[in-house]
Amino acid sequence: MKRCIGSLALALAAGAVMAQAPFTIVRPVDNAKVREKVKVLIPKGSIPPAGYIGVFLGGKFLQATVPSLDPSGKYYEYVLDTKGLGLEDTQPGHPMKLEVALYVDYNEQPRIVDRSSVDINIANHANINLGSGRVLRYSFHPGTQMIYNLEQRITEASIDQSQLDAGGKAAELPASAENLRVLYAIDNSYGGGDGLVRIQPLLPHGKDYFIHTFDPAQGPQQITEDDFSAMYMRITSTGRQVFSNLPAYFPPEGSTGAGVVNNVFIRAALPVLPAKKVKPGDSWSTSILRPSPDLDLNNAWNAKTLFVSRPARGEFQSVEWEMDHPCAKIVNTIINPTAAGIKETQTFWFALDTGKVVKIVEDTTETQKETQPGGAPGMTMPGRPGGPSGFGPAGIPGGLPPGATKGGRDGGNAAGRVGPMAPPGSLHQIGPGRGGKFGGPGRPGGGPGMPPGFGGPGRPGGAGMPPGFGRGGMAPGGPGFGNNRMGAPSSNTTVVNQLRIQRVFTLEH
Repeated sequence: MKRCIGSLALALAAGAVMAQAPFTIVRPVDNAKVREKVKVLIPKGSIPPAGYIGVFLGGKFLQATVPSLDPSGKYYEYVLDTKGLGLEDTQPGHPMKLEVALYVDYNEQPRIVDRSSVDINIANHANINLGSGRVLRYSFHPGTQMIYNLEQRITEASIDQSQLDAGGKAAELPASAENLRVLYAIDNSYGGGDGLVRIQPLLPHGKDYFIHTFDPAQGPQQITEDDFSAMYMRITSTGRQVFSNLPAYFPPEGSTGAGVVNNVFIRAALPVLPAKKVKPGDSWSTSILRPSPDLDLNNAWNAKTLFVSRPARGEFQSVEWEMDHPCAKIVNTIINPTAAGIKETQTFWFALDTGKVVKIVEDTTETQKETQPGGAPGMTMPGRPGGPSGFGPAGIPGGLPPGATKGGRDGGNAAGRVGPMAPPGSLHQIGPGRGGKFGGPGRPGGGPGMPPGFGGPGRPGGAGMPPGFGRGGMAPGGPGFGNNRMGAPSSNTTVVNQLRIQRVFTLEH
């Protein structure tokens, strides 16, 4: 009897669902060819208030979610990221089944009350013909402007070496994140294919200012459009540097009052393209333009160059669609890094139809190993104090680069110079401050290190973490660290610490 009542209730629930708009996949249509991020549309009103959907692809469950309404307000929308899932292109005549199931809860148990499915043909790499190869070149047309959204993420991870050897993976913990916009304007072109590129930071959309910390001693600062200064680069059609400089700014004649200093600039060069015709699978010697490590921020106006060329290995990884453009996916990896345990890669997508880079991913990973002593038999041991860098007991040999502490990272030193690890996309403030209009007070110069997010002056690495709060340490008086049985001495433990800085430049228009 109970079973009959339960079946009847479930049937009534299903009937209530069916009484609304039909639950069906409206887009993509059956047997459609799709690529990149696919918007799966379901009619509004087809999902009850307590309902949700389960998404299956090729018979495998992907996700259960409550979809949101699309901008038109007529459909529920679910975004299927075929590239993010690492899906291979389907073979002709062998589509993949995309299925959406409608769930409602009954007696605190989810039940499927309806389904809808379509076949899709994944084509992230299709219809891009390079023939025997392609010459990749920038084309500089004066007046052209490219604006990129720049997202920076800094994460930290720590894992026991034995766990790593067993196939474990450390969980990445977010340390900071920041967003900015960067303008690349073509101001001139030269014979031979060279172009003059103006590079400057822009405010986030809809903002009159943003808050940024260059020097923790001075605290957060309000940055407006008037604070931004442009740097200039002359580069070849392959992106190699001819020169780069930061012209001094002079306020308009007749200006009054104190104020505009225009001393915040950004250094983020376009990727260097291969010199010869290339095709997928090719590799070559190339370079990555990195911020000059010895730039004196106190005298940046007179710097002869703002970038240095770091040797790298280039690889044409594949052709694929990115942001609806047929692209060459290139991966550059810096070779012979200046410090052990540092890996730097630059992945970019060069649009074959427009001759522009539509996306750049800069990834810097710094790995260090440390040995933590175990406790003595029957004894407790205090937590491990942090080291001078604030990252592990002693930091990377010699400590992390100046400013590369928690909250600092990749910055300068007390002399106001940019540290050797200054990354692409670093936001800097020039110092000492120049006089304001008509002798008004100037802004103080940048201090040591780089700020969280974009680099400039960050927190100097002091004494590290207090006892009991070191990475992997235990509170004072806590039990000894080790896997030994009671009464036996615990062994030393090797811990792998990792710091990762990732920057993603995405072409806005």
